[in-house]
Amino acid sequence: MLAIIHTTAAGQAPHKITTGVAPAIPDPEGFAGMFAGVSHQTLVAAGGANFPGKKPWEGGAKVWYADIFLLKKGAASWEKSPVSLPRPLGYGVSASYKDKVILAGGSNQQHHHREVYTLSVQNNKVVVDSLAPMPYALANMAGTIVGDVLFIAGGSLTPEGNPVKRFLALDLKHNKWIVLEPWPGAERMNAVAAAADQCFFLFSGIQVLDTKEGKQRKVLEDGYCFIPQYRNGLFMGGHWKVLPPMPRGVAAAPGPAPVFGKRYIVIPGGLDHQTAQHADPLTHPGFLPDLLAYDTRQERWMVFDRLPRADMRLTAPAVVWDHRCFIINGERLPGLRSNTVWSFNLD
Repeated sequence: MLAIIHTTAAGQAPHKITTGVAPAIPDPEGFAGMFAGVSHQTLVAAGGANFPGKKPWEGGAKVWYADIFLLKKGAASWEKSPVSLPRPLGYGVSASYKDKVILAGGSNQQHHHREVYTLSVQNNKVVVDSLAPMPYALANMAGTIVGDVLFIAGGSLTPEGNPVKRFLALDLKHNKWIVLEPWPGAERMNAVAAAADQCFFLFSGIQVLDTKEGKQRKVLEDGYCFIPQYRNGLFMGGHWKVLPPMPRGVAAAPGPAPVFGKRYIVIPGGLDHQTAQHADPLTHPGFLPDLLAYDTRQERWMVFDRLPRADMRLTAPAVVWDHRCFIINGERLPGLRSNTVWSFNLD
């Protein structure tokens, strides 16, 4: 793996971010909205969508996929599995749990879905299984695992629907969904989730407002922490805590956001309100290069580092593997994907 060291700016966190380039996904376009995780020392990436022919401004149609790609530890390239997802799917929530990759919800050309699948690599083969389906279909939501609970927040119920204020938990020990009280803020989709200090964190996202001029998107700049509660080891719910305001929005940033040094929740790039106004890919400046970090001990925000704009992606999965965070494909400009995979250290 080729690594390039970027040092932090003066006055920022006293750490170094080391970025590296991993093998690219073997597809000329690349994908946004993939599912990803780790199973038996193998990085797994699946599903997602792109515009394989004409781009959206040319009238092109988005296409969803069911392909599964595998990158074994130490391998020089990805393998395309002969096994596929049960259906083309993307823009859901994925997480690694006990050598399985969990895929929850998501969308395709026709519908949003509520099914929950698991992928595991066994004897060099992908085994597809399922868990209890979500109470309702969701896509474009945020989520991650805290302990033995998969939390899912926000999203939309239908392709045309506005964002919703919904908060769900899947008790993985008992394969049971629980509907929880949502965060004390606006409804949202494309938010960023994180797990730190045995808590669930929710940042930013997009709110859709109905105005006289039509629907308008607002990039949110708030954050919340959900503190789970247990009784005799059984998950019983919890309560929310409001976090300090964010310096800017980070909607659709790679997620779930990793934790650096067991203290800093690091969010690569993301979409703020100003960048969200650039819809033309021909004049788009690229997504924000800042790596924002939330210090869970001092409860404050900082800029951890600044990376090249060319590395920044939206709607990409972030996977922690072997003390590094891998950012797989994603949207490099509006309507344009990337097949690249890059990573940074978490120590």
